[in-house]
Amino acid sequence: MALPTKFIKKQGGFINLAALLCGGGADSVDRGTLPDGAQSLLLNGTSQYLERTFSTPTTQNTWTYSEWIKKCDISQNQVIFGNSAGSELFYFKTTDTIAAYDGSDVVSTGVFRDTHDYLHVVINFNGTTCNVWVNNVLAISTASHAFTLLNTAVGHRIGNDNANYYFGGYRAHGYFIDGTALTPDTFGHVSSSTGKWVADTPTGLTFGNNGHLLDFIDSDGSDTSGNGNDWTESGSPTYSSDTPVNNFATLNPLLKTGDTFTSGNLVTYGTGGDGGFPTMSFDVEDESGFYWEYGDGSTTGNGSTAGVLFFDSGHPDMDMLNYPLTDLSAVDAGLFVYGRGASASNNWDSRVKTSGGGAPSQNLVGAWASTDRIGILVRGGKVWLRVNGDWVDEDFAAATSPDTDDTGAILTGLTGNAWPIQMSDQASAAFPINFGATDFNYTVPTDSKVLSTANLPTPSKLSNLISIVTATETNIVSELAASNSYTNSLRIYKNQDSVEDWYYNFSHDESNAHHVEATPTYAAFPTLSGSDDFIGIEINADSDYGTAIGSSVVSGSDETIVDNTGSTRKVIIVFNRAGGNIFVHHPDMTSGELMYLNTVADDFASTAITSVTTNGFTLDQSVIGNGTYDYLVISDLSDLVFIGKGIGNGIADGGFTPMSIAPIFELMKRRGAGGEPWRLWTYPPKVNGVGSFLTLNTDAAQSSDSGNRVDLVSNGVKRRGTNSAINANGGEYLEVAFGLPVSA
Repeated sequence: MALPTKFIKKQGGFINLAALLCGGGADSVDRGTLPDGAQSLLLNGTSQYLERTFSTPTTQNTWTYSEWIKKCDISQNQVIFGNSAGSELFYFKTTDTIAAYDGSDVVSTGVFRDTHDYLHVVINFNGTTCNVWVNNVLAISTASHAFTLLNTAVGHRIGNDNANYYFGGYRAHGYFIDGTALTPDTFGHVSSSTGKWVADTPTGLTFGNNGHLLDFIDSDGSDTSGNGNDWTESGSPTYSSDTPVNNFATLNPLLKTGDTFTSGNLVTYGTGGDGGFPTMSFDVEDESGFYWEYGDGSTTGNGSTAGVLFFDSGHPDMDMLNYPLTDLSAVDAGLFVYGRGASASNNWDSRVKTSGGGAPSQNLVGAWASTDRIGILVRGGKVWLRVNGDWVDEDFAAATSPDTDDTGAILTGLTGNAWPIQMSDQASAAFPINFGATDFNYTVPTDSKVLSTANLPTPSKLSNLISIVTATETNIVSELAASNSYTNSLRIYKNQDSVEDWYYNFSHDESNAHHVEATPTYAAFPTLSGSDDFIGIEINADSDYGTAIGSSVVSGSDETIVDNTGSTRKVIIVFNRAGGNIFVHHPDMTSGELMYLNTVADDFASTAITSVTTNGFTLDQSVIGNGTYDYLVISDLSDLVFIGKGIGNGIADGGFTPMSIAPIFELMKRRGAGGEPWRLWTYPPKVNGVGSFLTLNTDAAQSSDSGNRVDLVSNGVKRRGTNSAINANGGEYLEVAFGLPVSA
């Protein structure tokens, strides 16, 4: 008998019961395949690229280019592939769209600003039409460009054109096929584990005269297709174990503004000292532990910070992170090693913080040089510190190795999620963090892991919890039903083209729906017919995923509802069949306050929803009144859900909400300031439109407002507009999101 997959959140991490009972784990996840020994090519964005002069083609106007790309730089012109003269090429524009250029641009609608996960870019030309796909989604299709020079006996480049548009980031598993126009399903497939688009290693390909396969196994531009079409390095690029099948942590440039990120986003510096958080975190109580290092012995760490922060809630309040970390009220614990910068000796000092609030305490000034190398191990709720290969205790005396016993741990008794950091307040400091994608300075502690997707908890499959489809009004109901096999669910329908109510249709009351705009009503579910574009969203109610729906009658006394969602961090939405406002409970509102789903009102004091526990809540009859109520409960039990808040910064390069998911559904509302509605953004993973969203308090069509633009990326939500509705300086924004885990 198959065991159910149930995820339980444990101090910010997750335990997969089915994996534990059945012996499953991260290694059983379908993250795609690459040839043994495959690496990525890391280009610095300023001087590095690959070049080769093609020979006589098999078929000049019929070809395919496929590659997996992890961007480090955004908002810059960056070449994917083209001729060396730069007259025909495919590139990312400063708008982060993709363009096909042959004297003029054809530009994608979607924008691609993700700096954590890999994008699969496939380009084909069949003699008439050029197509560009990103993650199996068609981004460009044009018959206006002839591309008469590509795949001819001229120079071609990867990562540059004619010394202008350098690419910064990781390139992996690259194919050129001369003579055949192939589609993405030749080079990738939908993961059976997660539903994510992942890499394949196809066999039996006919490469043609100019074809190649670049997997960088030999740390150079050697072609492994058998054709011998080797590419020449320019600028001495480096190679990394960071690949689409095992994606390593890097620092996250979307998180803060004002700093410079270099070296594959493994170094950050700048006089603003905003600092670098990683693109993923881990459970501090992991029994194997995670190890990483700083410094390579040749670069200065003056003014830099190495360390790790811990958050019991799992996610940090990003408003608090500024060098030199003097306000750490949101941090539950942390270990920091500071570069002293302007001090006479350029030594280091160390500061250890063990409880929330205030500034970190200084334990000792150590006589360390700015070129020292530091290692940190977090294992089983404990932290060890290493300096130049030697383990040290909190007094920086020699300590026992973590492979010997626990007595040398510098911090103990920790819970929550761990977030490694690397910061600087210097204009040119370079103190790289190494998560293990390149060789460490020292031997890794026994059984410890590197911070990459393959070492994170086994991810759930997103389609087990939520389904989102778009179709014509006539077809939306049938297409949403065909997209899943849920038996207990809430279906949400909205016209994206025209004015029309929202319809909330519960599976326990299929013939009726809550018709919602400013004044909700309860009536028969309408027959949807027409050619307008509709969106359909279905949320599965399943206690294994921390979600519940139901109907309850309040009559003369309070009604306690058992939801079995397994967490007190939950969003509760209550609909009244008699009509009237829709109550919302969010755990990051002030205790005893609620909001309405259908109005712009700020949070207000109310006990309509009260006594929220791990597995239930109460409807207060004296406030909510007698009647029949339908409800939806979403808890953070599952690894597919984020419930939290983000902080705005009031500038165009807006605030970032770090999540452990790649959201495809983002619901957001500003709190503490009335006049703003709940807004909903939904996009394919890592493919973002320009400000397209729906407001839940009106029957209006989808809005395209660049001032309300957000990017849904593989590890959170980035605000790109300056509208106070999404990004007021210091503004707090309640958020609910669904998405694939970062570990997928």
